[in-house]
Amino acid sequence: MEQHDNDNSWVQDAENWICQIKDVRQCKIDLDNAGEVVGVHVVAAMDRDPKQIVRDVEGLLKARLDLDIFYKKIGVVQVVDGESSHLNQKAAPVPVSKPISSKPTQISKQPPAKPVARPAPAVISRLVCESVSVRSGRNLSAEVELKNGDESFTGICKGSNSTGNDLMLVASASVSALNKLLDGDMELALSEIREANVSGDKVLLVAIELISGRKIEKLYGTCAIQRNLHQAVVYSVLDAVNRKLSVISNMGTAG
Repeated sequence: MEQHDNDNSWVQDAENWICQIKDVRQCKIDLDNAGEVVGVHVVAAMDRDPKQIVRDVEGLLKARLDLDIFYKKIGVVQVVDGESSHLNQKAAPVPVSKPISSKPTQISKQPPAKPVARPAPAVISRLVCESVSVRSGRNLSAEVELKNGDESFTGICKGSNSTGNDLMLVASASVSALNKLLDGDMELALSEIREANVSGDKVLLVAIELISGRKIEKLYGTCAIQRNLHQAVVYSVLDAVNRKLSVISNMGTAG
């Protein structure tokens, strides 16, 4: 690896170059005290396989700076383009009325706020995948962020860096995020996830258990594997539960 001494002015240029890679939105390079690269953090859209983005980053740093970066030092977080596509962007806060200190009696004229059960929101709309990422090292760490209306729920699952375990971890992280949406009387559990060939196409099949007291109901979801395998895992989990959770939510609000 090329030595850059204590002059780290190249870092900004490298981050700018990496941001020019297709679908890359943001980049940050971390150095240790000796000026060696210890991590390359990339935020990208979901259109491309994260492994391809990692290879592009490796090739760019080698070609322009003669830097040989171990691929496990390059982490890719993929987010949905749109309102929440930026790394530091947060959901807009709900506007609140200005406090009325001089006329406290006006507060009593406002209708009382309805209590909202936690962690489950009052209404479960159709859930969407906000972001999914898998960080590799000695172990794997999968993080999935789901959005229900204006609320976001994040699930994280860690496990061994073994072949094929990334699918199980992403699915488990998706289920973990979903469980933050439900109350204590109901829970989801991952039963199985597998790849299958259906009519010549690769498809993900997932089985989810909905546990309510002593009752266990199996839910099944599918998603065709196209460009992003990890995103397809999340979509297969959502395909299994979206309709059922919407029905449960409607029953709760009707009651």
